[in-house]
Amino acid sequence: MSAVFSAPTLAAVMAGLLAGLLCPAIFASPAMRACLPPRRAPLPTTRARTHRIVTLATTLQTRRAQRRIARTTIAPGAVAEWCDALARSLRAGTTLRSALTSIEPTDPALAYRSQAVREALGRGAIVSTAVIGLHADPASRPQRQSPHLALAAAVLATSGSIGGPAAASLDRLAGALRLRTADGQERSAHSSQARLSAHVLTFVPLALLALLVVADSDVRAVLSQPTGVALVLIGLALNLVGWWWMRCIVTARE
Repeated sequence: MSAVFSAPTLAAVMAGLLAGLLCPAIFASPAMRACLPPRRAPLPTTRARTHRIVTLATTLQTRRAQRRIARTTIAPGAVAEWCDALARSLRAGTTLRSALTSIEPTDPALAYRSQAVREALGRGAIVSTAVIGLHADPASRPQRQSPHLALAAAVLATSGSIGGPAAASLDRLAGALRLRTADGQERSAHSSQARLSAHVLTFVPLALLALLVVADSDVRAVLSQPTGVALVLIGLALNLVGWWWMRCIVTARE
């Protein structure tokens, strides 16, 4: 047996068998991988979740900012400044439609309120139709009316439907709104003493009550009884009603 199959012969036979077994496996593995569909990497769930959270927070912050801007009271001076810009654009040779579309007010609340007008004009609406809802806040329920924007909307609607020198009308409107601003500032200056008296009459009794509670044991004994607590609550309620009434009297309505 050893004479027929020597050691070199056995080694060559074993090498041939191994090569015959390994070669199909080596060549078949790339072919099998080529036939299989590509394996998708797992989605980064943590990154996607973080992106959704950031997007949601940004959306909520934007809506909160828009809601705060919508609730902001528009001063007559801001409307007058917008009317001056429109009048300058009209004197430069542009039309009222182009001026309303291209000029955005510098006041954030007025820019937010007039955005619907620019969008309506961009969709092809006429000026008299686009400025109808200028004085109403579409985000509030019920819609709050602004007398300054109502006056501006009436002037713009009339100028858009009838025509004529719109720049002169806007100049007179800006002057009337500045007179409203001056009147409001004058009323505020004349009522400053009354506001100071209202603050004094409101907060001095509260400070005196706190001082007596700290310094006087008899006051603490009275407050420990239901009758004393009821008297203090009645006094606080009357104090709050007096503060509200004085505020209604001295507040200047624009």
